[in-house]
This record gives sequence, structure tokens and C-alpha cells, in this order.
Amino acid sequence: MHNDGNIMKLSKFILLLSSLLAHMQSNGSQPLTDVLLIINYNHPHYSTIPFFKEIYGPYFPNIIFTGSQPHPEIEYCEHREGFYCYKSLVQIVQKYPNFAGYLFVHDDCVINPWNFARFNKSKIWSCAPQGPAKLAPDGIKNWNWWDMPIGYQAIKNVYDKLNAQHKTILIKNCGENAVMWGYADIVYLPSRFNKDIIELCSLMAQEQSFLEIAIPTLCSCLDEKTNWEYFNGINLSGDRQSTKDKYAKNIDFLHSVKLSSPDLQHFIRTHFKEQAQAAPVQAPQKVTQSQEETPDSCNAKSKMFVADPKNSLHKQCVSSCANVGQAKSGAFGTNNYFISLDQKQCLFPCDPGQKPISQNGKNCVYPCDPAKDINWNESWKCMFSPTPIETPETCAAKSKFYMSDMNNTLYGQCVPSCLNIGLSNMGVFRTNNYFISFNGKSCVSYCNPGEIISYNGYVENVPGYLEWQCMPVQHAISKIIPQAK
Repeated sequence: MHNDGNIMKLSKFILLLSSLLAHMQSNGSQPLTDVLLIINYNHPHYSTIPFFKEIYGPYFPNIIFTGSQPHPEIEYCEHREGFYCYKSLVQIVQKYPNFAGYLFVHDDCVINPWNFARFNKSKIWSCAPQGPAKLAPDGIKNWNWWDMPIGYQAIKNVYDKLNAQHKTILIKNCGENAVMWGYADIVYLPSRFNKDIIELCSLMAQEQSFLEIAIPTLCSCLDEKTNWEYFNGINLSGDRQSTKDKYAKNIDFLHSVKLSSPDLQHFIRTHFKEQAQAAPVQAPQKVTQSQEETPDSCNAKSKMFVADPKNSLHKQCVSSCANVGQAKSGAFGTNNYFISLDQKQCLFPCDPGQKPISQNGKNCVYPCDPAKDINWNESWKCMFSPTPIETPETCAAKSKFYMSDMNNTLYGQCVPSCLNIGLSNMGVFRTNNYFISFNGKSCVSYCNPGEIISYNGYVENVPGYLEWQCMPVQHAISKIIPQAK
């Protein structure tokens, strides 16, 4: 019995040793050509971009940098200094959908890619979670983020809106009415979850959930924890001075590291060179991604074409026109775009020339083309209509005024007067009145810079001007001063 036990232990040791040797032999030999490395900057310390390209380039031929400050080499995404950095992740997944998976890393996290050969690229790679937390105000004690609006309340709102599939998996991982939390400085997600990633990250962005709750909960909604693989890393908890003492080649990552320091860059570079000499990396072949699409090529894939030069997804295919805007750059200050009339494109506004659009199927907010109008049953969609378009000139020809306030339901129509047509005190000075434009043709909320108001406004009884009419200051001077003399 005793001998059998020793034999069993020896067999296990040999198996473990064989696995370790195989891992060591494979380390660094194969670049991760089908994995997209996403390095996110919470703050615009973009001077480290060349350094990352130098050390990671031999392992990752495809690297994307994201951040909330514009830069020529940055995929811009507003994420409140990293609080909602998963918005960058979903943006990149939508733009580059054809990789095997996505390794999402913060810029203050050093990774040792030669150790990743042991991972299965069809599985989630994660830091070990801090643990599940009950959905209650005191679900996590002594952690300020949980007490803030972006903590408990935000993730509770997410939980209440999860679909049945995601909630079922989450319950298996965390229990009833609970979510996951923990470090979120590095995570790998396989592309087989792309659709779920887009849906869940969009929901979390909508509710503004903090990243160290959102990302662990995201993973917990995608697959059971027993199927995850875990990073072997070190979190320094802000003690960046100990980087040189803690760094080792056999760990997967070290966080957080102030890589803007030339001294630390030299230290890390030296270790990467030593590793490359010990285990040379084959020359990586870059995967061609994100060729410019057309409305027809996207339509052939049953997707929508993004037509907005201000959006990093411009000329790319996306599954939906919802939640593809950036920093509320879409329609009505949201992340949504309108569906084009031919149902192939995501647009804002609808068409060149500001043709009509439906606002959640309720009203038209741009001047309507003679052949277009709103389909009241469909949201966010550009439609045909017989409603004629009005202009200041056509209204003047009818001895009426053109309503120019886009917030007014009479926008784009002719009205008999600029008085008493505001809604809920939307007019000037919080009244229901509007000013008459200087040319006497439109109802306006504000006069142009350099103009003042005649009568009941700033200047009274100016000959030739109507009540509440805008006029240039020099006109007022030329009309009033002579009278005063």
C-alpha cells in the first residue's frame, strides 16, 4: 500500500514535470498572431506607445491603443479616466471582429507574453476574482467604490436588465442576487463571446458600472468559472517602487508599473531581450483586419454600415445602429445612430442636407424633404413623407414666421406669430415667446452675437423694428442717438 502510494506520487510528479518542460519549450516560440492586444490608457501617458510596440511587437503583431484623449495612434473612446474602460473593449471588438480573442490590458500593467502559451484561446483568462458580492448596499464592506453611484446601484440596474441566459450563468458563478468583483487590469475574452460582450458592455456603459465590478461580472455572465483559466500575476497596490524586486519572468503580469520612467523601461527591456535570446520568437505575420467596408458589403453580412467620419467605426460593419456612438456623439446626445432609408447604414443626421428622422418613432426634428416623413411605428429610422418642407423664405411669402427652435414641436413650420408658441417655458427669458430674427423671417431663441432686442427687451421704441425683434447694435445706435439729440 505504502509503495503504491509512492508510485502514485511519482507518476503525478513525472506528469507535472513533463507538462512544465513542454510549457517551457513552447514559451516564446509562437507569436499570438490571432490575438488582438488592446492596451488601454486611463490617462494620456502616450509617450510609452513606442516602448510597448518594441517589447510586445514580437509576440503580438496586432496591437491597438485606446484612450480618452485624442492622439494619432489612439482609438479614441471616452471612458471617464478608465472608470468605464470596457467601452474601449466593446468598441474594438465591434471594429475588429475576426480575431480568435482579445487581450485587454491597462498601460500600467506589464505582461510576460511567453507564459501565455499554456492558455486555451477559446476560454476566458482572468485574474482570480475577489469574490461574489450580494446585491445589497452593504454587499462589499470597506470598499468606497461599492458605496458610490457607479458601484452597487449601477450594477444592480445592470442585474435587473440581464437576459435569462446571462443571469443563469451569473447565478451559477455567484449565487442568487449577487455579482462578481475584483481586479480588472488584464482580461482575455475569446471571440466566440463577441455578441454577448457587445450586449453586456453596452448595458454596463448605459448604467455606468465601475470597471472592477463590471468586468468580473461580465466574465461571470459569459461562462462558468470552472471553465476559466487564471493569470499568475502580482498586484503591487500602488507600490511602484518595488517593481524591480517583484518582477520575475515566470509571472504573467505585474501591476501597477510606472512605465513612463526611463529607468523602468530599461529594466523591463533588458529582461525581454534576455528572454528573446533564451527562446527566440518566430517572426509574426500580421493579420489583416478592418478593411474599409461599403453599405452593400455590410448588407451582404446582414450588418449595418457606419457612416460617420467622427466615429472610429467609420466605414465598418456593425450588428446594430444602437450603442455605436462615442461620448454621446450620436443622435440626440446618445450613442445611437439612425437607420438609413435603405436600411443599410447608421447615420446622423439621416442624410446629407439634414433630411427627416424619427425620434423613437415620435416626431420629426429636421426639415422634412417633400417626399419624406415619419413611420410612426419604427424607432430611430429615416422614412418617406409627403410633408412639404418650409423655409424662412416660404414662410415670409405667406406673411408668417419660420420656427427655428429644434426643441419645439413646431420646428420647421410656419407660424403666424413668434409670441405664445413656446412649450413648457422653452422660449426666451423662460416665457412662451420667441424673438423675431433680424431679417424678420424666423422665430429664434437667441439673437446673434452683436445683436440686441428692440422693445420689451433692451432697447425701446426703435422705428422700423417689431416688438421682440433682434437688431445689430449699430442699428440701435443710429436710430436712437439722433432722436436723443
